Amino acid sequence: MGGSNGLENSKKLAYLLQEIEGLREELNKRVSEDLKMVNNVETLNLSQKLDKLIARYLKNKDR
Repeated sequence: MGGSNGLENSKKLAYLLQEIEGLREELNKRVSEDLKMVNNVETLNLSQKLDKLIARYLKNKDR
């Protein structure tokens, strides 16, 4: 039973890492292409989403 939960958690962590990396790349691309995008509402929303994904990853990492 514990092994199954460990496998599920590993898959969840892998998925979260993919999502985190994708958002990180998108944010970096936006800002590097146009510094005005730093103060853009969409950029803020992406940054907040990234923060939440990182928090979820860290919360699940130690399980």
